[in-house]
Amino acid sequence: MKENSFKIERSPGQDDFSYQELGEIEKDEKEDIDEFMRKRNALLLNRGIRREARSRILDFHDFIKSKYPEHLECYLLQRLVGSTPPEKKYFFDFHGKDSVKNYVEELLDEYKKDNAL
Repeated sequence: MKENSFKIERSPGQDDFSYQELGEIEKDEKEDIDEFMRKRNALLLNRGIRREARSRILDFHDFIKSKYPEHLECYLLQRLVGSTPPEKKYFFDFHGKDSVKNYVEELLDEYKKDNAL
């Protein structure tokens, strides 16, 4: 099984999230959300990799949870693990190397490179 390697570091300005109402995020980011969900589903619905991919996604979630007390306010993180975001203000994604969108894209690329998809 492939392993994740995460390192907890917080950079200055890393906590500057742009909060929006849930409906605003879903309207403003619709295309990005649709693309993200297609990639997420490609990982989690493929019989050959879904157990391993789910495990790696949960490891990433645990890493983010330990690093960011505000992890429940990240819209893409909630969508990644299958949570239904409650009606409140959210920010779309984390910045830089902690980006949920980037993590899913890199994981998908890795499985494609290994011909698992």
